[in-house]
Amino acid sequence: MRDWQNGREPTYRGVPIRLQENELSRAVAASADGSALLLGADYSLRLLQGHRSLWEIPVPSPAWAVNLSADGRYAVAARAVP
Repeated sequence: MRDWQNGREPTYRGVPIRLQENELSRAVAASADGSALLLGADYSLRLLQGHRSLWEIPVPSPAWAVNLSADGRYAVAARAVP
């Protein structure tokens, strides 16, 4: 993962991750086996595997920290609630 910290154009394995307009990536976490990556951004959480997105969900405020459970079943995001 490159250019993810407060970035507008993060890349994963050399492939750009398309963010929403005016969105910045804020946090990243890899799965225990390194096969997946969780990206927290201003408006969304994304789970990536290889060069594809497994899912994307909206969040109402930036995800400042993210993590995946050891078994890959849970994704956790820390957000500041206004």
